[in-house]
Amino acid sequence: MSVTAPRDDPWLQPSAPRSPAVPQALWWVLGGCGLLLLSVVGAFVAFTVSVGLADVPGPAAVPGQELAAKWRTWLVAEGLLAEGEEVLYFYSSGLYHIREECAFFTAQRLVYLNEDGGAGESQRVDVRLEEIMELEFEDRDELGEDSVIHVYLEDEERDFSFPLDTTQRRDEAFEALLRTCWEAAHDAAEQAEPIEPALPR
Repeated sequence: MSVTAPRDDPWLQPSAPRSPAVPQALWWVLGGCGLLLLSVVGAFVAFTVSVGLADVPGPAAVPGQELAAKWRTWLVAEGLLAEGEEVLYFYSSGLYHIREECAFFTAQRLVYLNEDGGAGESQRVDVRLEEIMELEFEDRDELGEDSVIHVYLEDEERDFSFPLDTTQRRDEAFEALLRTCWEAAHDAAEQAEPIEPALPR
């Protein structure tokens, strides 16, 4: 009869230490974090798709010929653009609709629309170019911010400003063409003024 030494008997060997069981509460936490992450990703994807479907021009300003027909139709329906009037340059910072904020000009007018112009009030400005006393362009590209166009009118209480995204420096192109049209409108207005005949001495 053979005798097995205790160290050789597998039944007498100490069992390997068991890994500590993961608390059930930890599984609930991990599961909750996973669901939260999926929700965030899903919301981001939905947001991206909805913004893409909105087809709002931007972030850079666009020449009028690049403005989608549906937005041109909306501007006419809102009375912001006359039938046959040509948009020369257009800018909108809106995500879902141009009415959130947009600015554009034609050869005759400059229009600015802001659905939330501050204090919960919308802002809608429509001025003829010859009414503008001065234009000031504030270039903030080096600061990583939107540029700003300040519009000064004869009635100071009607002065207004609006931003322009600096992407592709379309802000400069917008301002340059606006200034050219503004100067042309002033020249035309001066030429159209009647000349009073000199009184005989």
